[in-house]
Amino acid sequence: MNSILHTLQSQIFSLFLRFTWIDKDDWSGTRLGLSGQRYPALAISDLTKLNHHYAFGDVSQENVGTLEGWVETFLSGELPETMVSQKLSEAHQLGKPFLSFVLCSASNIKIGGEILSIVADTFEDEVIKPDKDVVVLFHSPSCGTSRKYYPHFQELAQRFKGTGHLVFRAGDAWANDFPHHLGLAGMPDMRFFPRGDKATYYEYSGVPDVEAFASWLEKLLPPVGEEPALPVATHKDEL
Repeated sequence: MNSILHTLQSQIFSLFLRFTWIDKDDWSGTRLGLSGQRYPALAISDLTKLNHHYAFGDVSQENVGTLEGWVETFLSGELPETMVSQKLSEAHQLGKPFLSFVLCSASNIKIGGEILSIVADTFEDEVIKPDKDVVVLFHSPSCGTSRKYYPHFQELAQRFKGTGHLVFRAGDAWANDFPHHLGLAGMPDMRFFPRGDKATYYEYSGVPDVEAFASWLEKLLPPVGEEPALPVATHKDEL
């Protein structure tokens, strides 16, 4: 692989491109869209944009000749981005209670109280399309602050169980490429997507405490039987 990179580097000059390699035992590269099964493999991580990556995949004698053209396509801005999503078949393998669960459950499987997990491939169906108010906790299992949120988020879902059109979702933002327009940069990140206007969302910016969660949410929810009369949105994006 090192010789391949040297060859590419000699053929392609760009101030915006750097070549390096890493041992698969140190990092599999699956977060960049690689399979994690076959090596050597190549991917590009665009450090000028948040969570943008492009996976070439495993390199073989049959396709090594196409590498230069692939890199040139990236430099031209025409290379399709690789979007990473957890596989539902592998996401529910732990099956542990919410407090000790690292939130890698499959979509449509309850992971604690009334909380269903989402992955990148199910974000549209679980958050955007339903005619429901949706609270989503974007988190990272390796983040200590995310783990502090878990029990409070579970209690919040229990407290608001059966409230109007309200549902709760949780998604691992480290293992999934959720839509870039959300600007997910730090975890945890809790947001409210109101029914009827999913281009609008509201970010929680307080401490990990169920009372603070509830106070924030109550201000966003309309009285029972009434349509939302929400405050000015934290963000409004084209979906």
